[in-house]
Amino acid sequence: MNRVTRLVEYVKGLQSNENGVELYNKYKDDIVSVKPQEAFEIFKALLDEGSESKEILVFLDKVINAFYKSLSNHKWQMPQNDNFLKDMNLENEGLVKKTDEIKELLKENDLKIKKAKILDKVIELDEFNDHYLKKENILFPYMEKSASKFEGTKIMWSLHDVVRNLLKATKEILQDENSSVQQINVAIANLFFGILGVKKKEELILFPAASEVLSERDWYEIHKQSLEYNFPFMNKDKDDIYDEKI
Repeated sequence: MNRVTRLVEYVKGLQSNENGVELYNKYKDDIVSVKPQEAFEIFKALLDEGSESKEILVFLDKVINAFYKSLSNHKWQMPQNDNFLKDMNLENEGLVKKTDEIKELLKENDLKIKKAKILDKVIELDEFNDHYLKKENILFPYMEKSASKFEGTKIMWSLHDVVRNLLKATKEILQDENSSVQQINVAIANLFFGILGVKKKEELILFPAASEVLSERDWYEIHKQSLEYNFPFMNKDKDDIYDEKI
């Protein structure tokens, strides 16, 4: 039984709500050395056995938290043609600035003013959908073409849909004259957990794995296609195309 097979058993244990500490101790040697591509293999195995993406989302963060140290310590190199990933990382930096601005607005004491100001900022977050579309329509297909294990990207696609639904729900609460401070706080907390959670999974799993399997020609094509989309929360003129490295 190889490491991925053992880690699939570990994840199934989490899925079945077995004792987390006992599971971790049993599979510790494998957990502490898991790599981004192996994470995709694990989730692909679950999908192959009939688990739906939405079912996996229920315990996904437990898995990522268990793998966090190993994944964060994984050494990987950006592709030579790093324009696409640079853009994606800059968009993520802009996203964090937007969420920080919302955190500051939560301190506003006047509820009506608070709702109006936060609503404006949450509406701005809709722009970040282009970040997700570039992954769904460009990056994911290239990864899936390179190896079948990247069918697991459909799980991240499901996470995108979760964020989209959270954005919609948050706007509805902010637009409701009768919503309370507690409802607002819960909605924003859930939204931040979702949207920043996707960012973390990109940095820990998606971008490293993609960098290890895609060719320089792939990255050239991916970046070229990405120019058809907007670049949320970063100052980028669409005519300002980087010098391509191929």
